[in-house]
Order: sequence, then structure tokens, then C-alpha cells
Amino acid sequence: MKFITVLAGLLLLCGITSAASAGQSITVDWTAPGDDSTVGTCAGYDMRIFDGIVTVDTINWNTGIQLSGEPAPEKAGTVQSMTINVPDGICTFTLNLRAYDDGNNWSPPSNSPWRFQTIALPYPNPFNPGIGDACTFECLQSSTEVLIVADYGGLIRRLIAENDKVVWDGTDQYGNPVADGVYIYWIPDLRLKGKIVLTR
Repeated sequence: MKFITVLAGLLLLCGITSAASAGQSITVDWTAPGDDSTVGTCAGYDMRIFDGIVTVDTINWNTGIQLSGEPAPEKAGTVQSMTINVPDGICTFTLNLRAYDDGNNWSPPSNSPWRFQTIALPYPNPFNPGIGDACTFECLQSSTEVLIVADYGGLIRRLIAENDKVVWDGTDQYGNPVADGVYIYWIPDLRLKGKIVLTR
């Protein structure tokens, strides 16, 4: 669902996104406002990133880090986009956008920001439990379920996140070491799937 905010003659329409992986690039898009509500072309954009899932307003706007590379505004109603590198070191973040016109009238922050949970890809990968390695997933909300599945589809291990992470030590549900090979991880809440290589 999308929402419209109108103030100071500017209109902003932004989408909502939910998940991303650290180190990747993401592209967000919005509908260009005009310099007089839905007419004309605004003068510029200000995109900012905020640590955490936060509600952004004009009071806390300056706590966000201003990004560079915003596109030049186009005619009102045009879909515009911006590509952003997912930051390392934070587990959740919010992106928000404001627009301004030639008279330096600013829209409020969008009431439909982009909110992300960053998923750190499991590491090390490959990993070797024989030398004490364990495969770690970070930036997971507590109680998030991670399933380790064999390539033939059988469930090997069900893990639950604690303190924002999951650690797989290369054993099955009964604590027995599993064989070398490629295993699938599946995080149902995030619809995220990938491969882990276990060597001994």
C-alpha cells in the first residue's frame, strides 16, 4: 500500500521495502512531486538514512545521514529511482525522502518510508567444524527461525535466533556431526534461502 503526503505545495509518494542483505545494492523508487502539488517539477531531493526502524519527522530529520546521488527531479508523476549500497554494521535502517521547490519550501518526510532489516549472509562459508568453525547468521530478530536442510530436502537442524543471531555448529537435531556437503538454509519469516558449504 502507498500513501500520499502533501504540504508546502509538494507531494511525495514512496514505496515500502522490507529486507536486504549487507553489502548488496538496493534500488528504491517514488513518484516525482511537482513544485505546486502535482504540477510542474520540484527543485531537488534530500534522501537520508536512519539507524533502526524509526518514525521520521521534521524534528529528527537532521539525525539521519544525508546520502548523495539523488537524481535530478523530473516532471510530476514520473517514477524516479535511486540505488543505494546497503550499509554494513547496522541490522535495521530506514530511508526517507524529502523534496523542495525553488522557493525553498520543503515537503515533510514521507509518511511511507522504506524500512529494511539487514540480513548478514552466513559466515564463514564454507566452514569447517573440524577446526572449530561455526556458521553464524547475524542481524536476525529474536525468535527468527532458521532451517538447515539437506540437498535432498530432509530437515537437518532447526535453529532459533537469540541475541539477534543464530550459530550452526555443523550438527543435526540430535547433536550428531553431519557429513561434508552443500546444505540449504531457509529463513521462512524473510523468505530467504541460500547455500552453506560444510567441509571437514
